[in-house]
Amino acid sequence: MKVLVTGAFGTVGPYVIRELLKQNHQVRCTDLKTRLTKKHSKEFRNKVEIVWGDIRDNDLATKIIHEQEVIIHLAFILPPKTNTHITLSREVNIQGTQNILHAIKETKGKQKLIFASSVDIYGDTRHKKQPIKINEETNPANNYGSNKVECMELIKNSGIKYAIFVLGFLPPLTNLTFDPKMFDVPLDTNIELLHLEDSGLAFANGVQNKEIWMKTLHIAGGESCRLKYLDFIQISMREMGLNELPVKAFGGELYHCSYLSSEESNKILNYQFHSYDDILFDMKNNNKLLIFLIKISRSIARRYLLKKSYYYKK
Repeated sequence: MKVLVTGAFGTVGPYVIRELLKQNHQVRCTDLKTRLTKKHSKEFRNKVEIVWGDIRDNDLATKIIHEQEVIIHLAFILPPKTNTHITLSREVNIQGTQNILHAIKETKGKQKLIFASSVDIYGDTRHKKQPIKINEETNPANNYGSNKVECMELIKNSGIKYAIFVLGFLPPLTNLTFDPKMFDVPLDTNIELLHLEDSGLAFANGVQNKEIWMKTLHIAGGESCRLKYLDFIQISMREMGLNELPVKAFGGELYHCSYLSSEESNKILNYQFHSYDDILFDMKNNNKLLIFLIKISRSIARRYLLKKSYYYKK
């Protein structure tokens, strides 16, 4: 099939593209041309069609959907930028999605859309029964989650054929960095991880699957990927060579996760092949040099990381 991937060279996109190519789909990719996206695109040179451009451009939206059968819509401004660049986030996230929907309807196309949403749409669910069911009311605590909810409503009311994938927490496997927003997640949060390879497989397996359409599905790692955020952080820090971090470095209420019911999606899409241990192994295996450098300069690295915590400094 002819498949368009928007935001193709971000965090999830390359994993989706690899799976689509394995399944012999004809892939068109679009993204904003930056140093990082150019770097990520090199792997796919001469394997996919690449259209560089800004999804806020109506003409680009019309151009990229032409002759496509399925659109996997990943293009989105991510945290923490969504909370500091409100106008830009609305333009890219909301207007960009509207442009795709408008282009499909204007060209009277029959393109089907798979939209990547996020567990952020539920906000703080620590007081609720876990895992969260697919019909749970949305209650985002940040601008990113709010943008996702708004896009979901636009898609559901568009009249086009759609599927919405609500993704669990996707830890990076390569090029690890220490993001200050890690301190803004409550330590008693239930967190369900999703291996990036499994996320790519879910999207690719959805392209020709007749059971996903007009549905919202949780895409998450399953029971073997569930733990408390405190445990996730402290185990990860030990494995990275930093030792456990002081609890007082954490104090935020801005980002939230949940355990997600994903039995239906896995039955339909057959994508859950990695456990939390697998994720941890890949994080370590793909960042050997960084871990080595951390271990030989542990005290400096710890001070550097803790300086990123507003709560620890306070």
